[in-house]
Amino acid sequence: FAQHEMGSFYSGLGFRMLADRHQTDFGVNFTYGGDWFPIRPIVVGGVFDAGTLGYAGVVHTRASIGAIWNGCEVYAGYDFLRVGHVNLQGPMIGLRWWF
Repeated sequence: FAQHEMGSFYSGLGFRMLADRHQTDFGVNFTYGGDWFPIRPIVVGGVFDAGTLGYAGVVHTRASIGAIWNGCEVYAGYDFLRVGHVNLQGPMIGLRWWF
């Protein structure tokens, strides 16, 4: 919803689904995030999600730092996901394309 040469922010509402062999759960989701470009080629990003999945609450946060070269970003960061009373968390690395 906001863009500038130094950063961009986004937000939205959406649908969440988890399916396995035994059941399928549905929920809603709100997300808010952004990317900051302090100096070329560095990108600092973060996202926050909150919502539901069946009867469970869901919270997700992620923070990352990366570098862009020819539209391709290599990044590292940390990801945290809580569904009900279960936490899934840890470091992450990745690759994404900007266009």
